Amino acid sequence: MTDKKTILVIDDEPDTLTYFASLLEDNGYNTITAENGEEALKKIGETPPDLITLDIS
Repeated sequence: MTDKKTILVIDDEPDTLTYFASLLEDNGYNTITAENGEEALKKIGETPPDLITLDIS
């Protein structure tokens, strides 16, 4: 069984958020998305990610 890593993608631009989450999922990662810091902190508490990316563009 493969242990898929989880990446939290945070970006306030919905198109960018969707694009990077899709790109990561296509490459074998689980993704969690958030549009702001408050939402990100809530999701980190629910499912701690292995990596966090912040506002790509």
